[in-house]
Amino acid sequence: MKRRENRESRGAGRAFLGRVQGSRFTAAARKGVAREDGTALVEMGLSSILVMMALFGIMQTSFLLYSYNYVSNAARDATRYAALRGPNSCTDATVTPFPNCGLKPTSFTSTTDKTKNPLLNYVESMGYPGLNASNTSMEVKYLVATKTSAGLTTWASDSNCSSTSDTDSNGNSCNNVGNMINVKVIYKFPLNIPFWKRVIVPVGSTSQMMISE
Repeated sequence: MKRRENRESRGAGRAFLGRVQGSRFTAAARKGVAREDGTALVEMGLSSILVMMALFGIMQTSFLLYSYNYVSNAARDATRYAALRGPNSCTDATVTPFPNCGLKPTSFTSTTDKTKNPLLNYVESMGYPGLNASNTSMEVKYLVATKTSAGLTTWASDSNCSSTSDTDSNGNSCNNVGNMINVKVIYKFPLNIPFWKRVIVPVGSTSQMMISE
């Protein structure tokens, strides 16, 4: 009888020990799952930062290309505008009044102030959506035509054709018909990507055309 009682007590003890160990294993397993859930949350947060940087980087690059399209069109339009406003444009009877007729080097005394740069004022009036007009600047140059000994016409900048002089080194008018007008438009694009530094990217385009009237 004593042996049987001892065996039963031992069996009960082993069963109790098994239940205790099983409960400990279950609790440890639950803790392990909880730890894995927290790790996944952290990993998702870190990966989300990279995804957002890539997404906004693509968007900002698209706006950068859009701003380049703007400066390209602005340079071409400003060049055509100036090429039709040479020395004879003020006597054109077909258009009354002819705005900004007779443009010359002294008409452009600033690269950033539209009140002192008629072409910059014209470009800013185009009103491209999504762009800050105050970030636009413009450089205007007159190229003087000369003929080589072979009879070929070449164009080169003349230091006298500046914002303080309307005549070239030979005493001729810088805006004569046959000379070139050179326009360079620059737009300072603010590249702003989250979690990265903010930089200014200058986007520029140059166009030139012969003065026709």
